[in-house]
Amino acid sequence: GSCRNIAMEIKQSIYKKTGLTCSIGVAPIKFLAKIASDMNKPDGLTIIQPEQVKAVIHSLPIRKVPGVGKQTMKVLAGLGIETLGQVSDLSEETLVRKVGKFGHRLFLLSQGDDEAAVVPQQAAKSVSTETTLSEDTTDRHQLAACLLQQAQSVAHQLRRKKMRARTVTLILKTSAFQRHTRSLTLNSAFQNSDTIYQTALKLLRQYALHKPVRLVGVGASGLQSEKRPVQMELFSDEQHTHENKWEKVDQAVDALSDRFGADTVVRGSSTGLDRRK
Repeated sequence: GSCRNIAMEIKQSIYKKTGLTCSIGVAPIKFLAKIASDMNKPDGLTIIQPEQVKAVIHSLPIRKVPGVGKQTMKVLAGLGIETLGQVSDLSEETLVRKVGKFGHRLFLLSQGDDEAAVVPQQAAKSVSTETTLSEDTTDRHQLAACLLQQAQSVAHQLRRKKMRARTVTLILKTSAFQRHTRSLTLNSAFQNSDTIYQTALKLLRQYALHKPVRLVGVGASGLQSEKRPVQMELFSDEQHTHENKWEKVDQAVDALSDRFGADTVVRGSSTGLDRRK
């Protein structure tokens, strides 16, 4: 079918499965399709026809071009550049000299040339979970209880994906809607909930709670396959033994949850949490 029919079918399928609307952009060039998807939110469909590409590029504000950040905008403004179309007035060499290697791509985009491939499936780079609290709080005990439950969720996601992680990230959003993250990379890859929880808890203890927190979350990144060989310790390692024990506990909980339901086994200190659904 036509691109419009395909887009409408996608929108209808998403709404039928999730009850959510979405915005879709269609264009002959990948970066323009991305920009088009932002034009008529929250339930839009924007199609840029081939014969419209030149005009769209000519009038497209440079700030809307993917990859153009504040510093690049400042440099381009100094050159009198306000739209992507004006970029083509400069030579590629000048652009590279002024904004670095991104100048190559920017020049191509101004010519309507986007070599970036469409990749429909990408390996996960991280897993995370977040909770918005029913009331903003500075109570570290409440936040810790939340982290405990979230650590179990993140560890479960890792095991489902058959992955291990190297880095734990604590996510906090204050009552002023400021988002803060703190991360710690460990010496060895992990997959168990206790390692994630203890690391997130350490990061929380180091964070100064000057403002109440309205959202708390935990993430794990630096993913690698669980089948990847692990360097054995020359001497006995109590920490490694502890982690192995927790992995076995988590795996047993997974088996029970699969058979009897997600909340069949929970930690006592993670019950009774109050959150916004």
